[in-house]
Amino acid sequence: MRYADLKSGDQDWFPPVVAESEHIPRVFVFDGRTESGEVSQAVVDQWCRRILLRGDPAWTAVLRPGRLDVLSFEIRGKEVVASTESITPGSGGLTRFIHDVRSGVADLPRRAYLKDLLSESMRQAVDLGVSPIDAVSLVGWGLFWRFLVDRNLLVRKTPDAIAEGAASWRECLSTKGRALKTLRWLEATFDGGLLPFETPPRDYVPEVFSQVLGNIAAGATHQGQLRLPTDWDEINFSHVPVGLLSEVYEAFATALDTPAAKKSSIHYTPRHIAEFVIGEALEAMPDVERPRVLDPSVGAGVFLIAAFRHLVQREWERTGERPRRRQIRRILSNQLSAFDIDKRALRLTQLGLYLTALELDPSPTPIEDLKFSDLGLVLRLRNEVDGSLAAVEKEDVGRFDLVVGNPPWTGHDSAAKRRWVAATSETILKRLGSDAGSFDLPDANPDLAFLWRAGEWAKSGGQIALVVHARWLFGLSPRLLKARGRIFSAFNVTGVLNGAALRQTSVWPSITAPFCVVFARNESSPRGGMFQFVSPFVEAKDTREQAVLRVDWADAQTVSHEEVQSTPWALKSRFRGNSLARRAFDTLRGAGVPLGEYLDSLKPGLQFRNGYQVGGKAGVQQSAKHMSGMADLKDSVADTFLLDASDLPEFRRDTLLFPRDPKIYEGPLLLVRKMIPADPLVPRAMRSDTTLAFHESFHGVSFKDVRRGSDHARVLQILLQSRLGNFVSLLTDALYGVERETLYKESFEAFPIIPLDRLTDEQFASMRQLSKEMESGIDSALFDTLNAFVFDLYGLDAVERLAIEDTLDTRGPASASVRRAVTPTNNDERARFIGVVKESLDDVLQASGLSATVAEVVNQCGPWRVLSISTRPTSVTSVPLDALVKEADETGLSLVVLPMTSSHVFVGLPDRYRHWTRTQAVLLAHDLLGGALGNG
Repeated sequence: MRYADLKSGDQDWFPPVVAESEHIPRVFVFDGRTESGEVSQAVVDQWCRRILLRGDPAWTAVLRPGRLDVLSFEIRGKEVVASTESITPGSGGLTRFIHDVRSGVADLPRRAYLKDLLSESMRQAVDLGVSPIDAVSLVGWGLFWRFLVDRNLLVRKTPDAIAEGAASWRECLSTKGRALKTLRWLEATFDGGLLPFETPPRDYVPEVFSQVLGNIAAGATHQGQLRLPTDWDEINFSHVPVGLLSEVYEAFATALDTPAAKKSSIHYTPRHIAEFVIGEALEAMPDVERPRVLDPSVGAGVFLIAAFRHLVQREWERTGERPRRRQIRRILSNQLSAFDIDKRALRLTQLGLYLTALELDPSPTPIEDLKFSDLGLVLRLRNEVDGSLAAVEKEDVGRFDLVVGNPPWTGHDSAAKRRWVAATSETILKRLGSDAGSFDLPDANPDLAFLWRAGEWAKSGGQIALVVHARWLFGLSPRLLKARGRIFSAFNVTGVLNGAALRQTSVWPSITAPFCVVFARNESSPRGGMFQFVSPFVEAKDTREQAVLRVDWADAQTVSHEEVQSTPWALKSRFRGNSLARRAFDTLRGAGVPLGEYLDSLKPGLQFRNGYQVGGKAGVQQSAKHMSGMADLKDSVADTFLLDASDLPEFRRDTLLFPRDPKIYEGPLLLVRKMIPADPLVPRAMRSDTTLAFHESFHGVSFKDVRRGSDHARVLQILLQSRLGNFVSLLTDALYGVERETLYKESFEAFPIIPLDRLTDEQFASMRQLSKEMESGIDSALFDTLNAFVFDLYGLDAVERLAIEDTLDTRGPASASVRRAVTPTNNDERARFIGVVKESLDDVLQASGLSATVAEVVNQCGPWRVLSISTRPTSVTSVPLDALVKEADETGLSLVVLPMTSSHVFVGLPDRYRHWTRTQAVLLAHDLLGGALGNG
């Protein structure tokens, strides 16, 4: 049903075959073969232009005699430049494009063209005296009219019959008199309360109609040139999916009322994310014949419109017959509901639903039979104080099979949070048992409050699928630990998609905050409850080129609810580390003592402190005279491991917002940057033997009056400067690798430390020597020596050391790590990987007198490089490519294992370095021995 608009066209139009993945289109394949050879380039340009106007994150491909041409587009202003890559039969090349996350990179300017036109029309209307809310209705009526005209729904009608004196459809809206007649005709014909006006249109100045409505009403002209539209007459609304219109609300809201948009957390959700969430959620309820769906913060309706299409398709599959108008309208009126505090949002959603109903109608004529029912009970306006977070109305309790959407994330005040907590029903809180009486939300951001309300709206056992901020997954503070534990206790969480690694990509262009999708059944966590946790990673060399959310189910991990509640870093360590990295972390924790405990044992109350804060216009300045004359680290280049106070300027400020206790600045000091440097050779931890003032960019601890204080500072500096410093932070900290490259104090204090008094005399001497050498700076050789010393202190084995190095090299947030992870492998890297696989297999097989044979198959197959792995002699040497592709398509995995016999498999690995590390080789061998080669 999503491609209903592609089924018809002119004589040169041939509907394409659509290759989908994760519920979204990836490749539109046209048949360019004819009896006489091939279609002309002009026809191909028309096909490409029509796909461009859809705004889908997909490639366009044309089947030619003996090859498949895949076209990619580069947008230069309004011009579109196409390039072609040809694929030969049997090469598996099409699969590479289906999995290529760059397929939507040209989609961003495609969507922008429509947003620009809509925003400009809205601005024109407002400039001519139309209120912002009525501007939405005015432009909406223009779009509705164009939809009817371009999709030929006004058959057997003439312009003059609708608006007397009009000689064309455009003229029906180009003057005030004719436009008022046309609007009256539309209201009478379709009814349903569509797009009401607060100020009657008759009160608008004539220019509103001639310059705004008349321009939108300009009919589409034939366009053979491959470029983006520059005006309304270059858009054919028979080619623009209705769902694309719902994405423009952000442009409307922010352009017309930016403060209100930010306050209300207005932002559009890309259709491909909404389609993925809706598809996954509805697939989880196969036994519900006619599910009722609620979006409690509907915005422009992207989720609700996607749900509408899926429900119509579901009805078709259930009955075996395409739904007719009566069934489609029943779904619209009885199975969909939405709330919002913004009238504009509801009006745009209403328009989108009406247009979708017309688009899905198998026979949308005659026009007189298309009258709509009022959607007042479907789309409900909430008050602006608490909106959907007010107490749930009795009629909505337990009413819905699915609660879905992207609720606002923007913070409110503490008073709002108290009201949300007070309005939470006792029924849902009873699931928390003895903790119910102390229920609270972790902060005044509304997204998690919506999750708790969803438990009241949804039926018992119903589905919940919400897009929320990812902060709650990883926080180590007591309030976030409590919040996470309550959610995994009160709900049967079945899946979490963590999108934190994608925040700076084009997957969600307007959002830089980390997001996640929570899937849950509305019931208490069962005993032994488990869920799937998956974290898509960047797969494009240039992060800005990744425009598609691709879930590699090979990365999905099964996690227990109990572990999430009991282990603070359960999800963060899975996000940034694999099972061997977690094993290494467990070894570190077993060998060390938490830094916070260690410091307190040296001197009660000893801990890292925040440096002084200058402040700005906000806040009350305090006297800083007690710091006068101290050496001041601020505005200095802190690029040495031992700071010399004589090289620093004196502190000269009279006041500070937070001057801090002067005792925290007394030497000997250890200072640690809050922001982790991308270069491991740059000082992260610095010492000072004397007093100096440090600012808020550092955590600092003073070892004044601590016995052997300088040596404690030295050993901590070495540990924190080593690879372990970044590694532990990457696997535990709620900020680092999630939202910013800084650290929370909670995770910093949990760092496992080897106490100074545990060092042997030899280790102590080595520590002092390393510390002395660091004072002159660190090069690569010294850094390797430092890491070997630290790894030995913790007793890490060879595999754990590799896991730490590979994790930092390929799973870190720094751009160098991201690029390294997606870089194609070279011969040496693959040979090393093959050697480790064989060695790991032989370690187990030798007990049975067997030895593994591991070899790369020469021909590259689509997005994979293929290995042949056997434990006994085999005669099969060629890759069954069709079977490999079929396995990849059916499993959704990028890593494909294709068993040939009990002792021989082909393994397809994506040609990206993160899949070819030594650690991944060990894991692959382990998985094969426990699975495909377990009986070989």
